[in-house]
Amino acid sequence: MKVFDSATVDTSILEFKKIKSQKTDFKYLCITSKPENAADIEAVAPQIINTNTLSDEAFTFGNTLSIALKKKIESIGTPLKDWDINIYRGILTGYNEAFIIDTEKKDEILNACDDTEASKLPFKLINEQYIRANEGDEEVVYLTERERTVQIIRPILRGRDIKRY
Repeated sequence: MKVFDSATVDTSILEFKKIKSQKTDFKYLCITSKPENAADIEAVAPQIINTNTLSDEAFTFGNTLSIALKKKIESIGTPLKDWDINIYRGILTGYNEAFIIDTEKKDEILNACDDTEASKLPFKLINEQYIRANEGDEEVVYLTERERTVQIIRPILRGRDIKRY
């Protein structure tokens, strides 16, 4: 069921019983929108899933056509992990490692930065105290690459960026 309009996050409710079933298939209800009442749920036609389509590694709930298409793609396609490319991702929900920069990583980042006069560029310093004192004006200073990087990662080290996202 789609919960968030602007995000690709789908929710599922699964109920399993750890028993050996004599049946070779089971019923699956695919509810795609929030039901108004219980009668709306009862009106959804169940899809029959064959237990042979399930494995210890992964399984897909879907209609027969989508499962057949998935199998065909998997049989002739190359998995993304086998491609010789880098896939860059944005913010990952629940992936705290993406937001945590420990001291070792901070030092690694800063040591890779240019700290010479030649690397100085204008940089807008915006902090809460300065904004309150100067009614929202931004202060422009010239900082080296290392100094600019410190300004960027400082809020991350304090955990403020996590709150922003």
